[in-house]
Formats: sequence, structure tokens, C-alpha cells
Amino acid sequence: MIRDKEDFKVKLEQYYDIKKEILETQTQIRKIEQKATVIDSVEASYDRPPYSKHNLTVQGHNHRLKQKLSQLQSILQDRYEELLDAQIEIEEFINTIPISRIRRIITMRHLNQFTWRKIAYMIGGRATEDSVRMEYQNFMKEN
Repeated sequence: MIRDKEDFKVKLEQYYDIKKEILETQTQIRKIEQKATVIDSVEASYDRPPYSKHNLTVQGHNHRLKQKLSQLQSILQDRYEELLDAQIEIEEFINTIPISRIRRIITMRHLNQFTWRKIAYMIGGRATEDSVRMEYQNFMKEN
């Protein structure tokens, strides 16, 4: 839970990495799920004439490996849920900011990792790199 402005600033600085880590953790979980099943191909023949060869796909589980992968998957799932909680917390806090322009600047700066120049371009009008940076800094000082 975000307790004060300093806590918000710290979490806001981490937001981009939190989003990236969520994606990485999802990928790790999927890879673990794939490793749990062992698949191989074997050559076989019919038990009656003409005894022709054909390929079969064999599938099974390495129970010891599956148990360890299950533990790892559980750890990653816990991390994933914590990251989602942090993301929700930050998004909810951003929603409490009453000034639309500041919400946009914060979103572009921290969630999208835009430069001040790109933010100024996206804001449009008479916005400059310095003006959007100063608006952001003033907001962070005041709140």
C-alpha cells in the first residue's frame, strides 16, 4: 500500500521494471509448464504382418522433476501476484491525481519511459521539454 508521497515516488520509479518483470515472470511460468511434460518420438512396427515401421509420439512425466518445477512455479506465481498488486496500487494512486495533464505526464514518463522531449511532443500545444519537466517536478514537490 502506498503510504506517502515518498513511497509513491519510489514505486513510480520502479513501475516500468515492474511491468517488464510481470511479462518475464509470465514467460518463465509458461516455460515451466512446458518442461513438466516429456515428449519424444519412437519408431515402432505393427505386431502383425506386414510389420511396417511407423513413428509414434510418446508423452510422459518425470515426477521428481515435475514436483520441483511445481515448487518453482508456485514461487513465481506468488511473485507474479505481488507484482500485479504493486501495478494496481500505482495505477490507483495515479487515478487520484486530479490534474489530467499531470496524469498524462506521469504515465508517459514512468509507464511508457518517454523522454521529456517526446512527452512535450505528445502533450502538444506550447509544451516544451523544460515546461513538462518543470510541471512534473513542481507536482512532485507539492504532493
